Amino acid sequence: MMLFLQTAALSATLLIQPDLSPTMPTDSEIAAARHQKIVVDLSEKKLYFFEHDKLIKKYPVGVGKPKTPTPIGEGYIRSKGKMVFRYDRGPNKGKIIRWAAIRNKSGVRVVRIPYGKIRGLGLFLPNYDPFQYYIHSTTDENTVDQKISKGCVRMAIPDMLELFPLVQVGARVIIKP
Repeated sequence: MMLFLQTAALSATLLIQPDLSPTMPTDSEIAAARHQKIVVDLSEKKLYFFEHDKLIKKYPVGVGKPKTPTPIGEGYIRSKGKMVFRYDRGPNKGKIIRWAAIRNKSGVRVVRIPYGKIRGLGLFLPNYDPFQYYIHSTTDENTVDQKISKGCVRMAIPDMLELFPLVQVGARVIIKP
């Protein structure tokens, strides 16, 4: 199964690769990740990562816009994988975006991050489509700390690259207003 989600400022579509295909963690994976918790505070636009109830790190995030809000509730991380961005219009329609530009705070330096480094965490939240919502990096870091997505939680690529290896499939997720 492939799922298409629209990105914000780029004319690109997010294509979820097969390693984010519909899967659900086993009971043993959920039990093994019981010591991990992600809390997404929508009003603060922050993601908090805890291990053994100790705050390890917090990150700014972009969240759903009013017409397509990020769902509220408790669930868990159901999958981890790579994500690919494709142009959805213009002369490059359908072509993979090979890198994302990241500027430092002064806006001068550009770092190229290969698309293969863009990561996503699939979310399972009861009463919502289990294959619709993700915590994922974005190719437009100006949208972090904004209410602009179609319900996904969006992170800067360097933040996701830091968080991704720490999170286990089955980790508890709480999304609060």
